[in-house]
Amino acid sequence: MPKAFQILGIISFLVSCWACEPKVEDQSKEDIALARVFKQKLMSSDIEGMFADSPTEQDSMLMANTFVENWVRENLLMQEAEKNIPKDLNIDELVRNYRASLVKHNYEKLIIELQLDSVVTQAQLTEYYNLNKEQFKLEYPLLQLDYCKLPTSVSNLSSVKTWWTNSADSTNYSLLLDFCGNYATYFILGKKKWIPFEPLKTQLPNNVSASQLQVGANINVENNGFLHLLKVNQRLEKGAYAPMSYIKDKAERFLLHKRKMKLLEEKKEEMYDREMRLKNIEIYTK
Repeated sequence: MPKAFQILGIISFLVSCWACEPKVEDQSKEDIALARVFKQKLMSSDIEGMFADSPTEQDSMLMANTFVENWVRENLLMQEAEKNIPKDLNIDELVRNYRASLVKHNYEKLIIELQLDSVVTQAQLTEYYNLNKEQFKLEYPLLQLDYCKLPTSVSNLSSVKTWWTNSADSTNYSLLLDFCGNYATYFILGKKKWIPFEPLKTQLPNNVSASQLQVGANINVENNGFLHLLKVNQRLEKGAYAPMSYIKDKAERFLLHKRKMKLLEEKKEEMYDREMRLKNIEIYTK
């Protein structure tokens, strides 16, 4: 019998045993080898119970066989990697450094979770913005607008155009907002959010350029199966200072990162001073 079928038979037997037998540990059960790569063996005990929750026995067999095949390939790769370790590569040192990095990262994360003040006030944001305003000059136009992109295949578009034209009326605006929420592929309504032109242009007809989107521009056009309704409320040109609302999230991240670095440095100095007083530190190069 070919070796592959033998393995499948063993897996089938083990799966049926795991599925049917009570969850009682049996010390006398034979531990069967499922695969071998050089001196490394995968035993039945290594995968016992892994696939017992599969919907069917066939699914369990398939998953177990896939696991065995992957185990063989991964171990072959590891064998080849072991053979080709450069002589100047100190694996033990790399492992130690990696472990130290993980332990340190975990402790720093704990310090930050317990001690970092994560509240950034408006006053702190304003101070940061004013001190770094030159960094926030725009490299592209920003727009505040209302925009609806609707498939022309949807019904009632004539009513949509009426609601759009008369959206200053709260009833018309509510009807428009509800309709766009159900049918629009993209829409921005009633938001004071600043939008860069570059990501917006992927939604617009190809013949609409940034220069056309001046304050007061009102576009009502059907193009390539979509109705585009767009009105520009405000615009900031390239070279203008980005408004605070546009850079707020970035500023908060920067301030929190700076605060985090300061906290960790203070914590290190605090530990240094404490252990120096306790004479747990000696520096012999001074």
